Amino acid sequence: MTDAEIYVDGIATMRFQDINASLEAVRAEIRQKYQPEEEDTTLKALQASQIQEEDYFCHVTHKEWDAILHDIRLEHEADAENAPNDSSTLKIIADVEKAMRFLGNTLDKFCYVMCSQLQISYEKLPEKTNGLEKHHEKIQHLQEFAFRKPETLTRKCRCLDFVHAAAF
Repeated sequence: MTDAEIYVDGIATMRFQDINASLEAVRAEIRQKYQPEEEDTTLKALQASQIQEEDYFCHVTHKEWDAILHDIRLEHEADAENAPNDSSTLKIIADVEKAMRFLGNTLDKFCYVMCSQLQISYEKLPEKTNGLEKHHEKIQHLQEFAFRKPETLTRKCRCLDFVHAAAF
């Protein structure tokens, strides 16, 4: 934070002005002595070497703030209101890819993905003998689970209702 104080107090202002004035004097001398083209690389390098005080201190103080904010973030990683480190989208994609390799029809695969998202073992769901009865039972089981954990899935319950209505 010393850098911020140096900037606010203007302590380095004179040094930046001295450096920039020296570089500009060298550029003027080269122009006068050699009459180079406007696109001369030496002149461009001397111009680029000039330091803008605001840009310099913005960069320096930004690095300090980055370090401070990074430390604060590390201290609060375990806080309940923080976002999780894992991506739910990546989990859904992985579940769908796994479901696509899963044997069964589209509804079986959908139920498999829904179970995975609800953290229910699809294999442990009760099974009927065949067809729609099996899916009806599984969907009812999923709905019962979702109602026991309302904070988990209101939107997914609506989705299950839709699938249930479409299947029957």
